[in-house]
Amino acid sequence: MTPLLEQFLSEARDVLQAISEKLMQLEVAPDDSELMTALFRMVHTLKGNSGLFDFPEMTRVLHAGEDLMDAVRQGRVKYSQNLADRLLDAMDFIGMLCDEIATTGNVGTSHAADSARLGESLRALMTRVEDAAADATDVNGPALEAVKADAPPLVDVLGGPFLEIPEVVRADAHRHASEGRTLYWVTYVPAEECFFQGEDPLFQARGTPGLLWGKVTARQPWPRLTELDAFRCVLDFHLLVETPRAELEEHFRYMPEHVRFVPVPASALAPPQPPPSALNPDEAVALAGLIVAQREILELPLEFPWHLGRLRAAVIALSACLEASGDPRMLLGLEAATTPPLDEAARVRLLAWLDGLRPAAAIEPPATATSAAAPASLTAAAWAASDTEEPKFGRRAEDAPNSKVLKVDQGKIDRLMNLIGEMVVSKNALPYLAGRAEGVFAVPELAREIKAQYTVINRIAEEMQDAIMQVRMMPVSFVFQRFPRLVRDISRKLGKEVSLVLEGEETEADKNIIESLGDPLVHIVRNSLDHGFEQPDARRAAGKPATGTLIIRASQEADRVTIEISDDGKGIDPAVVKRKAYEKGLIDEAALESLSDRDAVNLIFAAGFSTAEVVSDLSGRGVGLDVVRTAVTKANGTVSLDTEKGKGTRILLSLPLSLAVTNVMIVESDGQIFGIPMDSVVETVRVPRAAIHTIKRRLATVLRGRVVPLQSLNTMLGLAAAAKANPEDELAVLVLRLGDASVGLVVDDFRETMDILLKPLTGVMGGLSAYSGSALMGDGSVLMVLNAKGMLS
Repeated sequence: MTPLLEQFLSEARDVLQAISEKLMQLEVAPDDSELMTALFRMVHTLKGNSGLFDFPEMTRVLHAGEDLMDAVRQGRVKYSQNLADRLLDAMDFIGMLCDEIATTGNVGTSHAADSARLGESLRALMTRVEDAAADATDVNGPALEAVKADAPPLVDVLGGPFLEIPEVVRADAHRHASEGRTLYWVTYVPAEECFFQGEDPLFQARGTPGLLWGKVTARQPWPRLTELDAFRCVLDFHLLVETPRAELEEHFRYMPEHVRFVPVPASALAPPQPPPSALNPDEAVALAGLIVAQREILELPLEFPWHLGRLRAAVIALSACLEASGDPRMLLGLEAATTPPLDEAARVRLLAWLDGLRPAAAIEPPATATSAAAPASLTAAAWAASDTEEPKFGRRAEDAPNSKVLKVDQGKIDRLMNLIGEMVVSKNALPYLAGRAEGVFAVPELAREIKAQYTVINRIAEEMQDAIMQVRMMPVSFVFQRFPRLVRDISRKLGKEVSLVLEGEETEADKNIIESLGDPLVHIVRNSLDHGFEQPDARRAAGKPATGTLIIRASQEADRVTIEISDDGKGIDPAVVKRKAYEKGLIDEAALESLSDRDAVNLIFAAGFSTAEVVSDLSGRGVGLDVVRTAVTKANGTVSLDTEKGKGTRILLSLPLSLAVTNVMIVESDGQIFGIPMDSVVETVRVPRAAIHTIKRRLATVLRGRVVPLQSLNTMLGLAAAAKANPEDELAVLVLRLGDASVGLVVDDFRETMDILLKPLTGVMGGLSAYSGSALMGDGSVLMVLNAKGMLS
């Protein structure tokens, strides 16, 4: 992948996120012209950048989105929720293409059809006034519009043109189709100005893979030679090919909106059948009513899987009606329109085929069956409008980025962080050398100079560490920006009304911490929307507003970042949680009776717990909040929950600002030293031995009116030595934070605090839960850093 392409993908993702944010804002303020202009410029810039590469699928959708935004900006189309949905779907498609390009380096040809469909859906929203329609006709040419208006019905495509194929070719094609080979009828309608776009339609048609036969037709009668415009293409190409659809899509990759592929069944190539028998007027009217009724059924959307049965029933009914009509060509058209699988796409194709049926051929009585009625036109979905207008804006000077932000590869920042860590370790060696110079070599002057230089180096190292940390810092908005779309889509899917409030988006933390927040927050938000909020009717009955409020608030407290997620939903019922936990075997009968309400609600973080009765794509699998607790704990964070039945729920996540350099306290136990991360330390105290009591065979003491259980570090590490007391018979106790509780760790003595570069343990030692990792000390020794939470929990 070239550096230019890497830069494009990086910028494209940023622009796509910004487009999504602007669309969310426009739903609240649809008449904000500044927002609309900013959105248009973003889509325009992204389209222009995509044109630098060979990604026509991406450029096609962006071009359609740009035209739609321009129409909204000029007041020709009104901004609506449906329009926002289409644009969001289009941007999701662009994001998917970016991911595929980042993985494979290119875009697969299988996306050409989806690209054309999305472009059509965007352009279908544009309702042009007469002036705009006249402009479009001038650009595209009236002949192209006429061809689409007079395009033959699908039944004629499968019947009439095949009769023109030479018998030898048709017989071979019929044999091949009967053997299971893939045949397509390709209709290629080039744009009138295609010559100016570098296209050669004749060369394109003749080069179609698997070409068996073809013909060229004029869209309108030829004018006199003096009036002929040689620079306008007014020819259509009809081709019979034997090739896989993927090869056809690749061949016509750059003009999917101008080409149509119709599968050709073997029956369509069979010898002509005798003309159908005529229906009497009463039979024709009855058949007409049945077909109209089936079409009304087909117009209903397929919202649930069981609606496919309704689609199958309509196909069977239509087949019976057309068989009764006595016209085998119509049955062939139905067969082509309902090629498996029967899904939403088949429903759309079937509607398009029904719209294209000749009234005379299907339902007219004999007296009018021979009338010269013109065939009905294909629906707009059959042929996408070819928008080939010249861009209204070129690449202008103000479109060029003028940012003072320098984008740097994360690997380079990580390398700098590692170097800073090594500098911290080296800096810590200077006090050790000063001590040796004074105590071992008896050179106090040298010791003073080393200490003076240590002060300078320490200041520089701290400033460098702070500077590089600022580079790694990013705002929590990086995570928050995904939630407006998530809340919007899920609440609409659940039929709930939820207002999202984001606060403290400017709060910053280390990049790794911010990224580790992503999945936990998504799980919490999804659970809140699915389980926390009531339906609007239930909220009104409870005296609440129909629209619930979900607040996600970020803030910084000392050296930690806290994320609060609160809702005004129905809260969590401790009795329901205990009953579900008991049913799933997470607690026994004794715990069911003795568990407090506060401990009960925290069972929602247990593995395998779920209150959902039905497994869905949102909940019911028991992996949601357990993932939250695991991810937060892995990042040295904590999670707490408060809830009130009928009022709402509040979840608080607390994580360190950075995981790069760890500040630890050095403690001594049985002549050995260990490190304990300072983010777990509450305080250090000296407790008289007489103030230590045994409660239920466990040691405890009272600190400021609160009972604090005690654990001996020697005992936990399997060391036989007892804890040492000072001359005043006091034991050194390190009070640690363990969730909402405090635990005292009895050690021999306290040492200093220092910054270390924590290295995780690997290999066999990686499975030792008592240790977080190791660090290199200034004197060259290795410091083992304890995992207090793993040891005490």
